[in-house]
Amino acid sequence: MRSSVLPERWWVELKLCRVAFYTLASRAIAGIFDSVRNLRSNYREIQVSSKNRIRQIILALLFLTAVTVMSSAMELTPGEADRLDALSQRLEDATLAGDYDTLLEAYAEDAIVAPDFQPAIRGRTALKKRYQENRKDGLKYHSFSGTPEKRWRVGDEIFDYGSFGMAVSQGESQSPKAYHGSYFQIWQIRPDGGFAIRYIIWNLDYNPCKQ
Repeated sequence: MRSSVLPERWWVELKLCRVAFYTLASRAIAGIFDSVRNLRSNYREIQVSSKNRIRQIILALLFLTAVTVMSSAMELTPGEADRLDALSQRLEDATLAGDYDTLLEAYAEDAIVAPDFQPAIRGRTALKKRYQENRKDGLKYHSFSGTPEKRWRVGDEIFDYGSFGMAVSQGESQSPKAYHGSYFQIWQIRPDGGFAIRYIIWNLDYNPCKQ
């Protein structure tokens, strides 16, 4: 009697243990998945929070930089303005005379020139090559003038914004074409008190392709 009953009880208990084990295992796995989901959710929140914090820090730094630049910006002294006006007039005269050597001397070694509808010119070597091409192509300035509207100094640099007008002919064409627009340039103050163009960009006030 005992030999027939014990195996059956043992089998039932084993089955119950298996059910209990699977139940505990499934709960444990579900708990692990919940933990993973919580970690992922928390990680996303941390990421978003970090991105927002980084964005706030960057904006704060930009604001502080702008405030620093504005607070350090100064109007040109009368002597600086006069010397810069004299140099600008000299460069206008050199442009009309096709005196590219004088023009080249006015640029810093690492100057960047960004004209309208053309690739930027980087450095005096590339600028000299462009001047040589202009001379070869017969480029001629019939008139050229620049009118500064605002100048201010920050450290050893002068920021110069204004308008320009010019009339140019090229090659065999004797009919000059007139152009006008605005410019922005940065002058570097040299140790001897002179000025060198570090960066200049200009654009037309109209679209020549529509004319």
